[in-house]
Amino acid sequence: MKHLLLILVIIFISGCAYRAVDIPKVQPTEISGQDVYIMNKPDNENSPNWYTSSQLATDLQKAGYIPSIISQENLVPHGAMVITDIEPTGRCFSEPLLYVLSLGIIPHVGCAEFGHRFTMSINGVNQEKEVNAGFEVKTIYGWFAFLMLFSSNYSYGIVADNLREDSVEYNLLRQEINRAWK
Repeated sequence: MKHLLLILVIIFISGCAYRAVDIPKVQPTEISGQDVYIMNKPDNENSPNWYTSSQLATDLQKAGYIPSIISQENLVPHGAMVITDIEPTGRCFSEPLLYVLSLGIIPHVGCAEFGHRFTMSINGVNQEKEVNAGFEVKTIYGWFAFLMLFSSNYSYGIVADNLREDSVEYNLLRQEINRAWK
């Protein structure tokens, strides 16, 4: 019985907290099915790979756009939006070795990366725009992550679940694409 109680206490005090002030405040906007083409030339080592392109295409579709991944520029109609370079993700990695070795007693302070950063242009217009619809959220994992609840800057729980409920990523994507072409 003591062991069960100890396990329940450990589970209760362990968890994840994230810095809520890192999440951008965006206003919901509507998009009426604009076509967006993602260039992916397999022979060009600077072009994004298919996995990265398909992730962006999925998020663009959820944001209300009509994405297409293409490999030839002649397939893009005049005046359509074209994404040429997608910045790779993964800048936010941190090694949780001490957290794992201590079974969560030593907290792990890391971050979670969301959204996309890319270069886009309008076919026929000789001008490229940088779109930064990405952000990073500081996270804390461990036995005593619940203590972060005493700070008004932190929220308890898994950050990705809360972002999906509010559609922050998709609203930010729409907002930044609109801002780039105003």
